[in-house]
Amino acid sequence: MSPERGVDAVLAGRIRRRETGAMRDLFALYGAPVYSLIVRIVRDPAIAGDLTVETFLRVWNRIQAFDPGRGALQPWLLGAARERAVDFERSIDGRLISGPTDAADLANPALYRDFDPPAIPDWSAKEQGVAEGACFEGLTQSQIAERHGEPLTAVRAWARSAFGGNPERAAVILYLAGALDDPERSEIRAQILAAGGADSSEVREAAAFLAELGRRVPLLAVPPSLRRRVVRSTGSAGRARWILAAILLLVFGGLVAALASERSRAGSTRRSFLQTVDALNLRTRQVARAHAWIELMNDPETSLRVVDPAMPEEPRVRIFAHQDQGLLVLLSNLPPSKPGERYHLWVMRRNGAPLPAGSFVAGPDGTAIHFSPGPLDLSGARAFEVTVEEARDARSPTPPPLVSISTSETAH
Repeated sequence: MSPERGVDAVLAGRIRRRETGAMRDLFALYGAPVYSLIVRIVRDPAIAGDLTVETFLRVWNRIQAFDPGRGALQPWLLGAARERAVDFERSIDGRLISGPTDAADLANPALYRDFDPPAIPDWSAKEQGVAEGACFEGLTQSQIAERHGEPLTAVRAWARSAFGGNPERAAVILYLAGALDDPERSEIRAQILAAGGADSSEVREAAAFLAELGRRVPLLAVPPSLRRRVVRSTGSAGRARWILAAILLLVFGGLVAALASERSRAGSTRRSFLQTVDALNLRTRQVARAHAWIELMNDPETSLRVVDPAMPEEPRVRIFAHQDQGLLVLLSNLPPSKPGERYHLWVMRRNGAPLPAGSFVAGPDGTAIHFSPGPLDLSGARAFEVTVEEARDARSPTPPPLVSISTSETAH
């Protein structure tokens, strides 16, 4: 096994086990090639960022289909990126190809088993124009002919020579690139299915050719915010889904209890009906608030601060900070609030008095969720602190803080 294949096998195992940091390391290795290929196809860095996140998340979710002994992560990622980007390009200007596309899926990891980078021939200007139109712009051969004012027969001849001279091989590459027109497209699809689809050596060779083209795209600098978005697509987003599920369980569990209580206590009286409506309105507002929290956590401009102590009994804290949307704080292992006492959140500034960011109580299980809506001025903040105060409207924190976390302690 080559060193690169060995690294992929270890990394795939970590992704399969959903280890912390696995997506970060996957993006560190292959983020630049994937992002650069998508920018080359869609020609818009902002859209390319969105499609890059989708590509990495798709591979993350399909990792069980990856063979760590024979697979290769980079060509698989590039194949998934190409498919997503070309589909986007076709869809925005009405060129989305209709009909079945299951003969060969570039996002199928089986296509890249025993990946061997093929040789890419030197192209003439005509061959390069055809190859780039087909492989990087999602154009069919007839569209390429129309763009360049050339006969379709000439475009087909240049495509064959650009892809190695073998007409059958060129046809499969063009099919995978989405560059064939019907009826030729349907004919090649039928041939691919008859030959075994992704198990066909011709299909794997064609997929390898497209992946190697993708690897040769000049690398671009990846925006730091994109790395955070990709990591959060499985990190913070995963926590967000867990939190939302817990909140919804509490909300709807409380609603069911309220309905049952009202039914047993007052039957169908008007008072019972109005109380039930009030309960429903309250739960609806709570659900809307929960969705707002999810949006804050998954916003690319949101930063995450973490207190994750070594001792299991010490407080654990997650602080999601967004200058416009506010602060969302998730806490566990807190001592239950005593009568008359509340936990207070403070924004500690380098210069000036601390800014109060709201108060809350902990549940019997030591957990709490606190939201302080924005906008907030965090430009001079040096730390976030949680203290215990007897007054609900405390003007300053009482030392020592229960939790203190520097604003520089950011988890990406």
